[in-house]
Amino acid sequence: MDLSQLNPSISPSSSVLKPGDVLEIRVSVQNTAEHSITLLKWNSLLDPNAGNLGLFAAKDTVNGEVIETPAIKIARKTPPSDDDFVEIAAGARLEATVKLPTLRLKGNTKYSVQAAGKWMAVWEGAKTSNSARLQKLEASTQGEFVTNEVFIECR
Repeated sequence: MDLSQLNPSISPSSSVLKPGDVLEIRVSVQNTAEHSITLLKWNSLLDPNAGNLGLFAAKDTVNGEVIETPAIKIARKTPPSDDDFVEIAAGARLEATVKLPTLRLKGNTKYSVQAAGKWMAVWEGAKTSNSARLQKLEASTQGEFVTNEVFIECR
């Protein structure tokens, strides 16, 4: 499985915030392959808890200070449920909005934000054709991902 066929990207819901506002990021994962791809959402941009998992990093573009984003660790029940997997059809894109409630941005500065993490398990093909392997997390591919960088101004 060639993970370069999964293209994660982010964009800000708003490029200008006020101090105390919760930053919302639109995330998307595009499948550029000519076949469906199934992935385990855990610890990825498509995880419902993505905003609290430490996937996002922010940096003050004026002074270079890295803004800490506290992360939680989640104990997951195995085997994963059917809802923990998502299929992305050939050429399709999945999108979600992620809130970063623990990221505290100061006023009168600009920030860069980027996400990075690890695909925990990815399979070539549809969810239904992989059902036995999904439950056992067998024959999957793992690998790192990094998104584009976006810029936010806090006034």
